[in-house]
Amino acid sequence: DNFGVFNISRKVLNSSDYSFYSKNRYSDFTDTNQYHLAAIKDQHPLISVDQSIDSSNSLLRYFSGQIEDDYGFTRLTFVYKLNSWKESRRIPLSVSKLFSSSSFYHFFDLSSLGLNPGDVVDYYFEVWDNDEINGPKSNKTQLRIYKAPTESELNKISKENSNSFKKELNNSIAEARELKLELQKIKNDLLNKKTTDW
Repeated sequence: DNFGVFNISRKVLNSSDYSFYSKNRYSDFTDTNQYHLAAIKDQHPLISVDQSIDSSNSLLRYFSGQIEDDYGFTRLTFVYKLNSWKESRRIPLSVSKLFSSSSFYHFFDLSSLGLNPGDVVDYYFEVWDNDEINGPKSNKTQLRIYKAPTESELNKISKENSNSFKKELNNSIAEARELKLELQKIKNDLLNKKTTDW
């Protein structure tokens, strides 16, 4: 049916040369075709993340990131660990397995951990590719660290805020006294004037 047609299949893990030798029963002539097959190794996935800290609440973290891989992904996670825990906790994030690059967003509220003074939280993102031959490879972002203020640091901050408040209050009192004196002067000037021009 398929005279002169043949199929061959091989799993290629490394680059190599190969040749076809063709011959038929009607001639002693042999023809050789040589080829080179370049196997492209599956690369590690790439990940980059930008972090924004809420200006009104330093415990709120907003993340926007980008992942890339030559053949796609199997999973993406946010990993965090409080210094008093034995194990890290992982939050799986949605990632499309159909594309070779994708954007992602995540929000993390550190106050949800019930932090105590002096606690330390480590966190990062990790992505895995979909290498079915050697098993998925992963890549992580840089480890980020949040250190909750200690009792003494909280006391120092409280004292600084108190001193700042006292200074602003004293400035406001001094300005109010000056304003009162100016108003008293204007009142006296009006009372001492024999006629008013309004």
